[in-house]
Amino acid sequence: MKWFHQLPENSVSSWKELAQIFVARLIANNIDPSTLDTLSALHLRKGESLRAYSSRYSDTYADIEDCDEKIVVVTFHLGLPWDHKLQESLTMAPPRSMAALQDIIKQYVKLEEDKQRDRQFPNTQEGSQWKDNKRPEKSGQEKESSKAPKPNSYEAMKTIFRDPVYRILL
Repeated sequence: MKWFHQLPENSVSSWKELAQIFVARLIANNIDPSTLDTLSALHLRKGESLRAYSSRYSDTYADIEDCDEKIVVVTFHLGLPWDHKLQESLTMAPPRSMAALQDIIKQYVKLEEDKQRDRQFPNTQEGSQWKDNKRPEKSGQEKESSKAPKPNSYEAMKTIFRDPVYRILL
């Protein structure tokens, strides 16, 4: 009955449509039931978006009966490449439930899609009409601006500790 409760609200308009969904689900469940091993084998493929991976993962999770949410969170985390930003975030602050994981995933999906949109339309950002701090002068010639804009943020450093941070801080 898990599949029934996961149907989006107002997605079924008639008994006939509900019967079709039920039969399709029944056939799918009789073909090859998903197990925790199936979930553990999932990983983010090269070139795959986070949205597509999380959708595949959620679909597989919905097919598994009586699966502990803590295990689901851990296996999602393990399916990410070690250098993925979301993987780093989940390592630093692991979510305690599937709902918390989905909230974090939504944030990273939005970030990923915004970055992709910026790559598609690079000239839509504010102030990008002048390249390399060159602004047209009144005479029509380009001159490099003597007042380069100051950055609003600071550079970050990446440090790798031999011992876990919590041991160092104690």
